[in-house]
Amino acid sequence: STTWTDRYVGVPFPTAGMSFVATANSLDSIPAPVLDRCEVLQVPA
Repeated sequence: STTWTDRYVGVPFPTAGMSFVATANSLDSIPAPVLDRCEVLQVPA
Protein backbone atom coordinates (compact mmCIF):
# COMPACT_ATOMS: atom_id res chain seq x y z
CA SER A 1 0.00 0.00 0.00
CA THR A 2 1.31 3.44 -0.88
CA THR A 3 -1.10 5.38 1.32
CA TRP A 4 -2.78 5.01 4.69
CA THR A 5 -6.10 6.75 5.42
CA ASP A 6 -6.68 8.08 8.92
CA ARG A 7 -10.10 6.95 10.19
CA TYR A 8 -10.73 10.13 12.17
CA VAL A 9 -9.86 12.80 9.61
CA GLY A 10 -10.39 10.65 6.52
CA VAL A 11 -7.21 11.99 4.91
CA PRO A 12 -4.82 9.69 3.05
CA PHE A 13 -1.14 9.89 4.04
CA PRO A 14 1.76 8.60 1.92
CA THR A 15 3.51 5.64 3.56
CA ALA A 16 6.89 5.87 1.80
CA GLY A 17 9.53 6.14 4.50
CA MET A 18 6.99 5.79 7.31
CA SER A 19 8.19 4.25 10.58
CA PHE A 20 6.20 2.97 13.53
CA VAL A 21 7.14 3.06 17.20
CA ALA A 22 5.55 0.76 19.78
CA THR A 23 6.14 0.56 23.52
CA ALA A 24 5.52 -2.18 26.06
CA ASN A 25 6.28 -2.78 29.71
CA SER A 26 6.77 -6.49 29.05
CA LEU A 27 7.47 -8.56 25.94
CA ASP A 28 5.78 -11.64 27.43
CA SER A 29 2.33 -10.95 26.00
CA ILE A 30 3.48 -9.91 22.51
CA PRO A 31 3.04 -12.72 19.96
CA ALA A 32 6.25 -14.16 18.47
CA PRO A 33 5.28 -13.27 14.85
CA VAL A 34 4.96 -9.61 15.88
CA LEU A 35 8.27 -9.63 17.77
CA ASP A 36 9.98 -11.18 14.73
CA ARG A 37 9.11 -8.05 12.74
CA CYS A 38 10.34 -5.60 15.39
CA GLU A 39 13.67 -4.26 16.51
CA VAL A 40 13.51 -4.50 20.29
CA LEU A 41 15.38 -1.82 22.23
CA GLN A 42 15.43 -2.37 25.98
CA VAL A 43 15.85 0.67 28.23
CA PRO A 44 16.91 -0.09 31.81
CA ALA A 45 14.58 1.22 34.50
